[in-house]
Amino acid sequence: MKIFLLCFLLIFSFETSAEYSKNRYNYVDFSNGNLYQGFGEGDTPEVARSVFSKNKKLEMGDEFMVKLTTTNRGLDIFIFTPESCDSYIFEVVTLNVSDQNIEFFKECDEYSSYLAKTEKGRDFFVEMFKKSDFIRIENLDRESRTVLFNAFGFSKMWIKLGGDSL
Repeated sequence: MKIFLLCFLLIFSFETSAEYSKNRYNYVDFSNGNLYQGFGEGDTPEVARSVFSKNKKLEMGDEFMVKLTTTNRGLDIFIFTPESCDSYIFEVVTLNVSDQNIEFFKECDEYSSYLAKTEKGRDFFVEMFKKSDFIRIENLDRESRTVLFNAFGFSKMWIKLGGDSL
């Protein structure tokens, strides 16, 4: 009975329409089975996740993450992808973030990570998370997938971790 109730609550905590909705920590697009998880909840509140399901089922698939963490220039945003490389790579790449090209440092080994190259690029990225429901990043992996990140809870987490401090 407890398992049934837990499954029932879990299923109904997800958004069930194909439209994106505001103020939802979890959003599942049932047309393709992808999960978009915002900031501020779970074991890692400083992380937002997008999971591409396998075969349009709610199974674990390729996981993409955006993580708030501190660098030498203050609070920053890293993007992590499941893409691995045969040998270590460090390069500058351009990603399209919500219709704006931004240069990123890309580091690749067992997985890939991206960090905006300039503070101006980081500031644009932060502002998009603050004012948007979803952030779209195009061609984030070898499969040229467009990845959406749920921005729910970003502003609150940004302030909690010390973002915008003078």
